[in-house]
Amino acid sequence: HLFQEDATRIMGWVLPVLQQYQANDETETPQGGVPTGQLLSACARIASVAGEAYAPYAATVVPLLLARIRKATDVEIAEGDLNTREQDGIQVDKEAGTESVTVAIPGKGVTKLSINTSSIEEKAQAIRGIYEHAVALEGSFGPYVQNSMDVLLPLVKFQFSSDVRSTSAQSLSAVFEAG
Repeated sequence: HLFQEDATRIMGWVLPVLQQYQANDETETPQGGVPTGQLLSACARIASVAGEAYAPYAATVVPLLLARIRKATDVEIAEGDLNTREQDGIQVDKEAGTESVTVAIPGKGVTKLSINTSSIEEKAQAIRGIYEHAVALEGSFGPYVQNSMDVLLPLVKFQFSSDVRSTSAQSLSAVFEAG
């Protein structure tokens, strides 16, 4: 209760920014250049402090979290270059947020596998946000239970990240308890 007034004030600033982002089809960084992922993480922390008093804000925040979780993970398999494989091992492109590895696969030849690790980290962060909201809101999370279950359940077998798998399983438990 000590931070309730501060949480309300902060959410009064954050909510319009997130609504603007939502209105722009989630394609732009919100006004002021604050990364949306960090705003959503801050919202999850505020939810954990505010508890069920946070419920009015969930109608904006939870759908944004679920949309981030639903985003496809960029994985590309292409013909590779044997010289690259021997020299570099894993190639990291920080600007694009990808990691690539070139391997020789018997019967297939040299193959380059590229994974957008930034999108995987964003997905895991959004899943943690759903967990925090489900735990904090308890019964008030009810309207989001079915959508959350539908989004999280397939991620329990997500082949590209053990973090996404384990966080999804943990979040499913919290979502189930909230329902």
